[in-house]
Amino acid sequence: MQTIGKSDALKNYRTFYFVEKALHSDELIEFDASFKEKLEGMGFKEEAENPDFLVQSLKVSKDFVQEVGSYISDPSSSGTVTTPSVGYSDFIINSFEAGRLIFLIQDTKSNDIVWMGVGSGIFPKKEREKQLLTAQAIEAMLADFK
Repeated sequence: MQTIGKSDALKNYRTFYFVEKALHSDELIEFDASFKEKLEGMGFKEEAENPDFLVQSLKVSKDFVQEVGSYISDPSSSGTVTTPSVGYSDFIINSFEAGRLIFLIQDTKSNDIVWMGVGSGIFPKKEREKQLLTAQAIEAMLADFK
């Protein structure tokens, strides 16, 4: 986890609002809800009109597929073609999503970015694991606010 900015820069703030995006994914909406819950737990209040700061979120990721196992040549075709070996239990396809979850806090009066939190890693495919890992990442990002 990495944060940029000073937590004391937010000491005079009381209210926040999330910047709405038309193409927000369900997953990013869930991340925003976790971040909102943490902010409210720290005493901040969500307010749509004239908030002290705006929160923006972004997820940048890439899917990876890793294949590990035995390959054999297929002598029946012209040239050498490798195909996955059939019937071997050691052939594994590992699929995962790696990336970053970013939260920005912007002062509504000056428009300056006063804080940014970045969490990098693997996004688990299982929903429950993803929720737990996201909660831990957000907790780590906001640790300097306490």
